Amino acid sequence: PLESGVCGFPADFFGSDPTPAQAALIAAYPPQPCVTHTIGKTKHNSPARVTGHPTWIATLREVYRLATRESWWNPYVEENGVDPICFSSGYRSIETQIYLRMSNCGHRNYDEVMSVPTRPACSPPTARPGKSRHNVGLAIDFGGSLGASFSSEAHQWLKSKGLRGDGTLNIKNYQSEAWHWSVDGS
Repeated sequence: PLESGVCGFPADFFGSDPTPAQAALIAAYPPQPCVTHTIGKTKHNSPARVTGHPTWIATLREVYRLATRESWWNPYVEENGVDPICFSSGYRSIETQIYLRMSNCGHRNYDEVMSVPTRPACSPPTARPGKSRHNVGLAIDFGGSLGASFSSEAHQWLKSKGLRGDGTLNIKNYQSEAWHWSVDGS
């Protein structure tokens, strides 16, 4: 695990023999101090302070900047009084991940937290501590319409701009959670 406040992929994150795609992620997101920036708003319409890897934070800032220029943005804000893209959870400490595994998976001790498979035990799926992209500052959970539904205009737009779309933005959705996005979809 990384020291608290450090974000990025350690050289051994994917094991001793990473695939070319994994090696590219290690090179693109090396460990460095996490940064915190205000980007947009939370689901409660207050400024969102988002913490993560500097390169990832730049991606999230660009997501927000480009989204505010889309034709669906202003009508959604006028109708709902909140942004369609809200930031909920970025970087998480290992301790927070342990708590979430216990809460979401019903684990009662550290051995269960570290050994019981994520599926089908956890609802929602919650990665083991040290394996979550949140723990390395390379994931975000979105609120708003983007996080609520795979079919929302905001979600479809980001998917079209992300790594499964035209690749404009280095962001990929985790296939079973509308709200969870990261640098590699994990």
